[in-house]
Amino acid sequence: MIRFALPAALVAMPALALVLALLKRGATRRDVLRYTALALVALALAAPRLSVRDARNNVVFVVDRSASVTRTTSDHDVRSAIDAVVADHPEWTYGVVSFARTSDVDAPLGGTPALSTIRPDPTGSDVVDGVRLALSLLPPGGANQLVILSDGRFSSDPIAAVTAAQLASVPISAIPLGGPRADDARLSGFEGPQEVSVGRPAAFVASVTSATPGHATLALYRSGRLVEARNVQLSGSLDSFAFSDATAEAGFYEYRVVVKREGDLVPENDARSLVVRTIDHPSVLLVDVRGDSALPELLRSVGVDFVRAPSIPPLAALSDYHQVVYAGQALQDLTRRQVDDLTQFVRNLGGGLLVVQGDREVRGFEAGPIESLLPVSFSVPEKGRSPSMAIVYLLDRSSSMKEMAGDRVKIKVLREATVASLLLLPSDTLVGIVGFYDRYDWIFPLQRLGDGTGAYRAVAALDAYGGTDVYFPLNDALDQLIAADARVKHVLLVSDGQTTEAGRDYPQLLEKLDAHADITLSAIAVSRNPNVPFLQKLVDHGRGALYYAADFTTLPQVTIQVTQRLTRSRFINADTAVAVSTGALAGLGEVPSVQGYVLTYPRSAASTLLWAGSDPLLSTWRTGLGTVTVLNIDLAGAWSHAWLAWSGMPRLFAGILETTSPLVTAAAGIAPHVDVNPFTTTVLLDARSPAGGFDDFLKLGGTLVPTEQSVDAPQVAPGLYQLRFPTPAEGAYALLVQERGGTRSLSVPFSVPYSPEYDQFGVDRAALAELARAAGGSLLDGPTGGLAPVRSARAQRETPLFPVLLGLALALFLVDLGIRRRTASRELRAGGSRRAAD
Repeated sequence: MIRFALPAALVAMPALALVLALLKRGATRRDVLRYTALALVALALAAPRLSVRDARNNVVFVVDRSASVTRTTSDHDVRSAIDAVVADHPEWTYGVVSFARTSDVDAPLGGTPALSTIRPDPTGSDVVDGVRLALSLLPPGGANQLVILSDGRFSSDPIAAVTAAQLASVPISAIPLGGPRADDARLSGFEGPQEVSVGRPAAFVASVTSATPGHATLALYRSGRLVEARNVQLSGSLDSFAFSDATAEAGFYEYRVVVKREGDLVPENDARSLVVRTIDHPSVLLVDVRGDSALPELLRSVGVDFVRAPSIPPLAALSDYHQVVYAGQALQDLTRRQVDDLTQFVRNLGGGLLVVQGDREVRGFEAGPIESLLPVSFSVPEKGRSPSMAIVYLLDRSSSMKEMAGDRVKIKVLREATVASLLLLPSDTLVGIVGFYDRYDWIFPLQRLGDGTGAYRAVAALDAYGGTDVYFPLNDALDQLIAADARVKHVLLVSDGQTTEAGRDYPQLLEKLDAHADITLSAIAVSRNPNVPFLQKLVDHGRGALYYAADFTTLPQVTIQVTQRLTRSRFINADTAVAVSTGALAGLGEVPSVQGYVLTYPRSAASTLLWAGSDPLLSTWRTGLGTVTVLNIDLAGAWSHAWLAWSGMPRLFAGILETTSPLVTAAAGIAPHVDVNPFTTTVLLDARSPAGGFDDFLKLGGTLVPTEQSVDAPQVAPGLYQLRFPTPAEGAYALLVQERGGTRSLSVPFSVPYSPEYDQFGVDRAALAELARAAGGSLLDGPTGGLAPVRSARAQRETPLFPVLLGLALALFLVDLGIRRRTASRELRAGGSRRAAD
């Protein structure tokens, strides 16, 4: 089949035919040659191509020459895999492309499929670039395919490679290369603070990953000087090792940790670095209003310099610190301005907040804006949590309540006192109300209080009659509370205690109270002659208290006071064992018990590091750029005297304080975020005004230390500035950011790890199989994986006819020229002869 690349040139053919027709009568053979040559030229200009079906297959091998492959596979193994495919299909044409960080053509299509001795940079595996280069070698429309030889660990997105191959209708098959390194021990992580005060120990954690157990040497260097070296035992998986170091002078220090293992032939992944800035001014603000806690001594014991303040200062002053420790002030006394400033300090400036809360800080606190900043809630979550408190009122409604108390009937005073108590309860409280005489009724069955309407109506209908029998209603109330799903359970008995005791099994009732320590029983003794021994015995076994309202008219006030004490259900006053979660405090060992704590509920995004029974004792979370940690125990001795007497308390407090160490160092309202990738490093600066809004139109720039490279920081969004520069070599760096013409500046330490090519060894068979499947190829499990030929209707070979037609036209032109010359010579000789004859 012939097709024309430029069919427009064929319009000259009709014109030539017309000329020939006009000149047909007088045309000679020479004219025919001339017009035929012109027709051939017109055809040649149309670029005709002769297409014939091409049975040849074209294969380009795309060979991964990155470090994760070359450190585990020899060139001989690669050549063997290629040769096996070639041996199966010697009639095909082949080419070879090598790829790593860049790509090169080792053998063009049709040449000998050999590997070049010049390898590309092995610190990357850009499969996209390799596939695109290989596709450029293949003829359009041919029976083409690619074969990738790799471990499947790519530094670029293989989906882009698949897409490029799909657009070219070229399938990709894959041959696995590579394997594990049993002798390799690599530094898989190195963590430490960005900033620390002079003299304060900086805590570091080095993570080492090994394939097999064995011994190794681990060393920590500070700015090239050895700090500590130790022999360590590797488990054959992930191991973590802690270091600490303190400096005597302010400045920037490069810390580098190195692991060495005998037989390890991959030194590129044996070290990691980071930069730590030491400062000589306090970075911690202690807000301790009462001043009677152990916080100052604890801060000094861990080497932390701090500034003490009587209250939370404005945001402009808070921005001078990295951490705030808050204690001694009731949460309900926080003003809106103070809460807003703390929120801006944490979320926008990246500060850390440690809230140490005991009964003084939480007493009387119902809810407030500060609660949204904390990793714990004082309210019971709507789902997945039981109510925090259940309370059953046992109200004596015997005929004695018809008597007068001053100018009022006692039963009305009892109703008023009960309603006043109910008004103090949270809506999620389980409430039950029992009115008893010689019998009893659940006038309000045990249920959530809600808005209280149902309970108020039940109390309003309460009337007085009959005798007094406490046993049965109390026994039923205990059974109901035992079955109730609540953290703290109370019985509040309002009676004079003059009850029937004959035939009642009170010893069994007292045993039930003793057996259920989560239920407390308190009583309000009314009248001037109550049965105190009876009531006292009940409250003793119920671990409650006995209150008196000798003047019945004072019952509402007494009930309010009792309810306020009972609603301290958020306080657990009991000796409780402490459990340490896995995480930042896992190495502390056994922590002494506490004698009480604040009952809270951890939020779903929070991490709880210490537990008191099943309740959170120390919870932390990241919110915005910063971190907030809550310790649900005072450090003034009331609940924590065992802790304060414990020799390990400085270590525990250092760990607690470390949870609020800033992950980013915000200075003057500018918080950085660093993204290091193999090619480009991007630093985003989030600038905020003192009011917390976006700070726009700043003239910011940076200098990279130690390379002294200058970097501009154009604004890319409201309050957001961006610095981009080529990623430097592996090591530790600091970016010094300065406001041109202003006073604000900050340092941004960051580290560049070794190439990901040295991070993992071994074949990712799933990634290769998915790539081959998506690209229409197959995973070839061995050197003789059976590469199938490509059968495509598009597989055709085209031969351009332009040279042939142009050659024929030229030949005809030369023939015509020869004929003309011959004719001209004859005519010239004939003319000469005639002149001579004349």
